[in-house]
Amino acid sequence: YNGGIVLVNHGFANNNSTGYMSIYAESLLRQAANWSNNTLIPQTGLALLYHSQNRYSPALTAWRRSAVDSDYLIDWALKNWAAKQYEEALVWLQYAKNINPDSAEAYYWTGRIYNVMQQPDSAIIELQKASELAPNVRDIWYELAQAYQSSQAWDLALKTLIKAQAGTESYHYVGQSNVLFEIGFALQYNQISPDLDAAGAAYAHALQVNEFLTKPWQKANTYYQRGLLLALQGEWEAAQQEYEQALALNPNAYNVRISYARALRNGGQQQLAIDVLYAAIKLKPNNIEAIILLGDFYYWDNEMEIALNLYKQAAHLAPTDKDIKQRLEVVGHALSQ
Repeated sequence: YNGGIVLVNHGFANNNSTGYMSIYAESLLRQAANWSNNTLIPQTGLALLYHSQNRYSPALTAWRRSAVDSDYLIDWALKNWAAKQYEEALVWLQYAKNINPDSAEAYYWTGRIYNVMQQPDSAIIELQKASELAPNVRDIWYELAQAYQSSQAWDLALKTLIKAQAGTESYHYVGQSNVLFEIGFALQYNQISPDLDAAGAAYAHALQVNEFLTKPWQKANTYYQRGLLLALQGEWEAAQQEYEQALALNPNAYNVRISYARALRNGGQQQLAIDVLYAAIKLKPNNIEAIILLGDFYYWDNEMEIALNLYKQAAHLAPTDKDIKQRLEVVGHALSQ
């Protein structure tokens, strides 16, 4: 059967000009499967051949006959996940689910991919099935909560995160701190009944536990969200400290720099706030938020010419923005007096 494998590996099945070679490869592999007691290699070759031709039903049949397990197929899916080939990854995960309908991990990865593809309704279906198959796996509940958040179902997200917190098993993608961060986030941004005190406590607990695993960026985001909560309460110096911690972990965090500048300004450190915004503009020169805010700072300090130039710079980047046009009119009127 080596001839069939060689032909498949050389990609003849994908070459329309040598289509007869794929027929030859299929013939050799079928013959090998009939002759050999070990069907793994020839049936795997057939499965890969059919898959390359988008013949998914015979590919699945070949996978079944090869006796490979679902983990092998999930590994193929994860290679495509890593390459951001999500549709292709879903095909491999469907193979895995057909081979092993009890594979919670196959449903988990399918749901996770749907979350990345911003299809939360599909993600919810897959992840609910995964949670039924493996109710103690933290990662599954966490990902399901992400889907609920994307659907603005904040109460369901919070209930699901509490189940994640109780999970005693893990695929090692989600730590307790990741769950606690999301609990805080759901409490903070619940538009029906936000609980800012409880959100702050969840963030504090997340930092105390310090188990962020494969999502280290979320630690910086935890400090950032704590800073936003403190800023809402007018505790500008405390907010500044949280933003500084976030920037120490992620110096390129544009949104953190903007919030930090606001906190510095409100805390009486006008010049440092201006310096922070200039650094943010240098970091992302095509983003208008820092440019507009810097213009506002100069406007409040009665530096109208500088404010006007900054608003013009923002208008060049976003010529249809109504807020920028309004600012230009206000400053233009002030300069004409």
